[in-house]
Amino acid sequence: MNFKKIIRGMFKNGKNEEQSKKKSSSRPRAINRSTTSDSNSTSQSPFGENTPSSSQIASQKQLPALNKSDIPDNNQQQFEDDNTNTESDEGISTSSFFSIKQNNLCQDYMDSFDSLHSTNYYSTCTPNNEYNTISSISSTSHLSLEDALFSYISSDSRSEITNYSADTPKIAVQSYGSERTGESTTARIIDSLFDSDYQVGNYNDNEATPDATKYDDFRDTISDMEDLPTSTLQWEKYFVELYINACRAASESDIGYAQAFLMFEFISKKGGVNYEKLTDRAKKLVAFAQYRVGTMLYEANSPEYDNQRLALLYLNESRRHGNSHATYYLGSVEYHSGNHERAYELLHDAAQKGYLSAMASFGHYVLFRTSQKYSELEAMRYLNLAADMNHQSALLSLIVHWDMRGKPKEALPYCARIDISKDSPIYGISYYCISTIYLTVGYDMEAFKYMELAAQSNYTKAKRKLGLFFLLGIGIPQNDPKAAFYHIEEASRYGDPVAEIILGQFYMEGTGCVVDFTKALQILKTRDHIAAKLALAKLLLDKNQAFALKKFEEIIEETEPSNSELLKINEFWNTRMIRNEARLRVALCTLEGTEEKVQNPRYAISELHDLADRENYHVAQYRLAIIYSDNVTHNCTIIQRRNEEKAILYYLKGADGGNRDSSFKIASMLHSGKTFMGLEKEDAWRYFMCAAQQNHVRAQAFVGVYCYAGLQPSKKCDYAEAFKWLNKAAKKGDETAIFYLANYLLKDNSFSVDPAMIFTNLFNSAANNISTAYFMLGLIAMREVDFMKSWKSQLSSNQQYQEIIELYNAAQNKQTDKQSVSFRFGLECLWKAILLNDHRSGDSICKYVQNMSPYDLEYTNECFKRVEGSVVNRMTLAYAQFLNITNNHCGALKKFKEYTEVFGISSNSGRKARLEICRLVVNQKIGKAKIKVEAFNYLKELKKIATSENISEAAILLGKSCEQELCLEKDCIKQNAPAYFEEGLTCRSTDIQLQIYARMRLVEFYYEQMDNRMVEHLEILFRLIKESKPLLKATEISLIYYYKGLYTLHNKANPKRTEEAIYYLNEAVKIDEKNCLALLELGYIYSLKLGEENTAHDYFDRVEESSIRVISLKHREPETNILLRSSGKQSESDLVTMRLAAAITYGYHNMVHQAVDWLNEIPDNGLAKIFHLYFKMNLKKERNQRNAEILQDLVSPYEQKVREDLSYCERSMLALCNLRLGQCVEEGVMDDEKEFGALEYYQKSEFYDGDNRLLFEKLLPSMIKLSTKEYLKIFLIKGSKKVKNPMFEFELAKFFSNDDTNREMEHLEKAAQLGHVEANYLCGLKQIQKLKKREESLNSKKAAKYFETAARKNHGASYFELSKINIEAGFYEEGIEDMKEADFLGVADASYQLGEYHLTGFFGTIGENIVYKITHSPNESMYYFKKAAALNYPEALVKLGHFYEQAIGVPRDLKYAYNMYIKAIDNDCPNGIGEYALGCWFETLLEYEKEGEEDSHEKKREKAFTMFKKAMDKGNQDALFKVGCYLLSRKVSHVINAEQKGLQLLDDQSSKGITKAMVELARFYESRNDLNNAKVYWMKAVTCLDPEAIEYLELAYKEGRLGLEIDNERSLEYKEKARIARKSAVERQCSSEGFKSDKSINMGNGKKHVQ
Repeated sequence: MNFKKIIRGMFKNGKNEEQSKKKSSSRPRAINRSTTSDSNSTSQSPFGENTPSSSQIASQKQLPALNKSDIPDNNQQQFEDDNTNTESDEGISTSSFFSIKQNNLCQDYMDSFDSLHSTNYYSTCTPNNEYNTISSISSTSHLSLEDALFSYISSDSRSEITNYSADTPKIAVQSYGSERTGESTTARIIDSLFDSDYQVGNYNDNEATPDATKYDDFRDTISDMEDLPTSTLQWEKYFVELYINACRAASESDIGYAQAFLMFEFISKKGGVNYEKLTDRAKKLVAFAQYRVGTMLYEANSPEYDNQRLALLYLNESRRHGNSHATYYLGSVEYHSGNHERAYELLHDAAQKGYLSAMASFGHYVLFRTSQKYSELEAMRYLNLAADMNHQSALLSLIVHWDMRGKPKEALPYCARIDISKDSPIYGISYYCISTIYLTVGYDMEAFKYMELAAQSNYTKAKRKLGLFFLLGIGIPQNDPKAAFYHIEEASRYGDPVAEIILGQFYMEGTGCVVDFTKALQILKTRDHIAAKLALAKLLLDKNQAFALKKFEEIIEETEPSNSELLKINEFWNTRMIRNEARLRVALCTLEGTEEKVQNPRYAISELHDLADRENYHVAQYRLAIIYSDNVTHNCTIIQRRNEEKAILYYLKGADGGNRDSSFKIASMLHSGKTFMGLEKEDAWRYFMCAAQQNHVRAQAFVGVYCYAGLQPSKKCDYAEAFKWLNKAAKKGDETAIFYLANYLLKDNSFSVDPAMIFTNLFNSAANNISTAYFMLGLIAMREVDFMKSWKSQLSSNQQYQEIIELYNAAQNKQTDKQSVSFRFGLECLWKAILLNDHRSGDSICKYVQNMSPYDLEYTNECFKRVEGSVVNRMTLAYAQFLNITNNHCGALKKFKEYTEVFGISSNSGRKARLEICRLVVNQKIGKAKIKVEAFNYLKELKKIATSENISEAAILLGKSCEQELCLEKDCIKQNAPAYFEEGLTCRSTDIQLQIYARMRLVEFYYEQMDNRMVEHLEILFRLIKESKPLLKATEISLIYYYKGLYTLHNKANPKRTEEAIYYLNEAVKIDEKNCLALLELGYIYSLKLGEENTAHDYFDRVEESSIRVISLKHREPETNILLRSSGKQSESDLVTMRLAAAITYGYHNMVHQAVDWLNEIPDNGLAKIFHLYFKMNLKKERNQRNAEILQDLVSPYEQKVREDLSYCERSMLALCNLRLGQCVEEGVMDDEKEFGALEYYQKSEFYDGDNRLLFEKLLPSMIKLSTKEYLKIFLIKGSKKVKNPMFEFELAKFFSNDDTNREMEHLEKAAQLGHVEANYLCGLKQIQKLKKREESLNSKKAAKYFETAARKNHGASYFELSKINIEAGFYEEGIEDMKEADFLGVADASYQLGEYHLTGFFGTIGENIVYKITHSPNESMYYFKKAAALNYPEALVKLGHFYEQAIGVPRDLKYAYNMYIKAIDNDCPNGIGEYALGCWFETLLEYEKEGEEDSHEKKREKAFTMFKKAMDKGNQDALFKVGCYLLSRKVSHVINAEQKGLQLLDDQSSKGITKAMVELARFYESRNDLNNAKVYWMKAVTCLDPEAIEYLELAYKEGRLGLEIDNERSLEYKEKARIARKSAVERQCSSEGFKSDKSINMGNGKKHVQ
């Protein structure tokens, strides 16, 4: 036997051919390592390693090259991997179809761990380096080789050998007399190790290497040995020397390795025979030799010899001799043979003996594979023991364990301790696992760093995942599609099937490469496995639906492949899920129906149910939930009704199955406040987080917002966590995330951020036209931060940022002294955002209006108009706010109203729009009658449901509305105002001005009511003055001081009341010098002071000059004659007179409290007592018989005096008291004869103070009611000279209406100028009448002005007249709006006209262009006719009857129609319309005549004829035509010469141009064969462009009627004329003049019914 050749064959060194074939190439770009490990600038990371801080990155980092592909747009396919998913269009991506083996980090590690501990790949202690280790111990420890050997093998059981050599030589040994069987490995171990002979097998016969010669004779030498040891010590020494030589031989060459095997074998054999005789150290050495022989034999993978059986014999013997290495090795062998429980026993045995690798393996297998005998707790104990001794595999197992438990942060300390040699086979998987952990906890930079290290070890999954990191920008400053493409391509070249599909998608979408559809198809088509087919079909679904559907069907029908290669590839994929996805796609196409698939919703829903219920496919569950959220219809039939409970159930199932869209939907519903299945709003966080962790972009944004606002379970703001999630979502273009992320730069918080990262996100998003990015850039710029100055040069280098640069350049060019470049840039960004339809920018830009130029305002308005569409949205609200703040209140009101018609009061924006309407209507006095009522009702609704601040404002505005008597609502009266003001003040409000207004009104009210609550409000007002003086108007502050002065003056408990009152009143005058009330009060105070007559006189003069409140002191003797008092003298009567004069002045101005306060200063004075009773009787309940008699008795003595002998105060008292007594008589509380008695008192009142204009105003209403015509005329003429009161002028106009039209108009115009509503209306009508007389256009600006003034006071008839003027002028929209206002105010004319417009349609034209249109709508028409009919408008009653008679939009009801016609006749229906309609009704009865009815056919016809005759007698031309037709056809028997009379009537109508009479006559003569006359009348009708006549001539020329020759050319000519005539007729019917009934019911002009 040639032993050299045997040795060469046994130990031929072979490398992994697969790895040797793989190519490596340089990377396309260098990674900026400063983002991961900058040694010069670092901070301590949470996991104990040095990483750069955010501030250092921000200060050192330059702007990276940004690419548009960094932010995915809606059409770009996104890719997902194990833990780095992104959102896709269907909520599931290609990587979701990985089998659990590929998706689970634990499984990835398990596979690598199994390979690591397989004896075919890894040896814990290899003999080829053992000698070097022993020698090293000997030299460093100064030990002999023998002692070093035993030191080594003693410590070896407690240390892990991490060095690994892939080039370890293997040996093949053949065992005779045995065959490989399927028995258990350990069951075939025989008792004796030497029961069979064996020899080294020769399976290669190559030339021996030269260095093998020195071992040629070794076998012969040891076989011929005779002098073997005889003592135990000699055996020990001999074995030691032989073991060391074996180790030396193994370390020198491959041939030496074979000799080492022979030596170890010799020690094993001889030591086994003499084992009991050996020393303990020799026994240990023999056990180790047996272990070495066993491992060398087991690792010699010979296809010819049964080496493994013999190897196991050696290993079992070594284990029996106490070698824990062998025990561990046998445990690994048993595990890989499938005998797991036996393996766990062996590994546990080795672990108990302290063998480190056994601890790690035992813990790993039991923890991840489970065991029936050993617990998880025991596994964790051994893993922790091994980890404490820094065993790398144990550390890795613990990392994976905590990841499985969902506690990745627990794994961080173990990650920091991993330190594995690049030569280790677990190098790649280790760093892959670490990267995944860091990614899960949010340390993206560290995740990238370790994934890059794993990829460098050629770990395929790491290459693929690194590519995805580059694609999504994880752990790096920006996305890098090119680098992503490179790494995905590398992974693909290494045979990663997932990477192959992603690579195909990259080529399809042009991600990191040029779009190459052909190459994409080549990649995906050539990969003939199920996942590639699915990816290809999904990509081509929109481009080639037929092909895609074919592929889906192939996937559904595909069975398990027989090809072993395909079978192996398919192990990477969850083929069941792939088939489910294909079925889902086909079902969805069937649900909607496509060109390739006939719509069949029933089948589709059934298929989805099968997928959702039987297959538990989460995407199908999500789709079913969507279906159940609404009705599914097919061919107008409901196939599946909406079922909210089922929808929620399937959303929950989908969420439980891992569908992120379902999780997000459940979270959204809970977030909105909806509760179901025991879930509350607080549970939203859990579902948002679940979806976010699956990279649902919107969910990530929500999680970020929750953390930002402290809405998560901890209820604490976590800005760091928020920043992490917001940054993830912002990178993918989520606008909410962009908004909150940019807020970090706008708001002060303790969390340190990287501004460069935020700005990079903003610029990328802006480049993709994401409006929120422009919005936030604008807000940041408005903070006067010129950030673009430092970014401009970097952005300019990339074309995609060109628009941002252009905006900044425009800002620089337009900057002024008042507008900085940052402000200009902010405007440019906000304008851009508005043009991208961002309503928040529209809201925000309103804040900067005051700093804008006229050009800016104009351009802003233009921007709003550009984006304003036909659909009302939030931009409409923003535009309304802009119009409001720029004082276009009418435009703003219109936009706010449009918004409220779409958005209800339950929404915040809906409430906001309503409140803005109320502010405009109440505060700005904008709007017409209808909107005033709506505003009042809005306020009542807002008061019930709004926030406390809005409740306050709504209540106060309600008070203002009542105070103004804003609208016609019953509860909109002044008496209700104080209660609303009080309610508004009980709620919190930040609007100081509103609070002050309400308190001021309450102070005035309570002062007049003598209510002490006034004091409380007054004190609060004084405090508010000090706090908010700049916000208040001078008049408001002055009035507060005035009331403070009044209260102080009459507060008798204050000894210094006069001095303090003077101070407050003077302060009021200083603040507002036109405060006539304060001036008047000061005049009276100083008039009581000796020597202050001149001061008092000055104040009284200033009262006269004041224009704020008209208080005249003319003819007031005490005030005007104050300077006539003797200088330096002041009698008591003078003081009493001044106090009485003050009370009289205030009394005439209805300021009762002020008057009584002055009277209380002189309680014992007789006149004062009379005035007290007079003011007491100001209340209606005090005007009774007893008080009236007392008052009558008190004034009686004074009436006995001659008028000239009475003082001013006495005359005033008699005038006022007689006025009060007259009221008592008029109200019936005195026994005097009611009318004349009252008039007598009123005349006496005038007698005593006839020069007082205020008295005339008080007397006027009663004088109008009670006076004779002659006396009233005199009273009015006298009063009009004294008083500028519109009632005097209006009543005088009535007197002259019949006698003197000029004087009538004069007084009407005066009344109108003074604001009299009816006078304005009548003036407008007079102007219209003048225009009609002159036959001029009704477009009178003067008339319109009068009507507008009256309309502002809710005068309905004025609105109607305005509508006619506007329509006549071509302002159709305004005209119709005014007509609707009139309808709202109960004007029957308006309601009827609107009904006409909606019945026939309405076209408003300018030239030939239709600029306004009302479409035909019978329902709307019916609505308006009913409103007019309710007001007994006769034409509307006829219309309503016609609707029910002819069943137009309602069921036919002839009885109801008859009643309407009768009611119309009873209400004097003009022009015989009611009678005509009733005649038509009898004709209708003829169509529905029933047998046995009392009235015969003839009787009904007679009744119809009778009604037509009555209508004709009233001038109804339609009735005249009907009578003519009846007579002509001789349908009535009692008329003599009926035919002749009929001909005469119709001929008269024909001569007047009535075409239907011409047509009727033509038909009559044609029936009598009088073709000449027939032709004459047909031609007359054609000349009048009657469509029916023209159509008849078309037929006559076509068929040769009327004696005409057939002429097709003329026939076609008349056909075209008929078409034009029909069109013109329709246009005339729909003209701005309205429409007259097509049933010949001519409504005529009629009289106007104005309410």
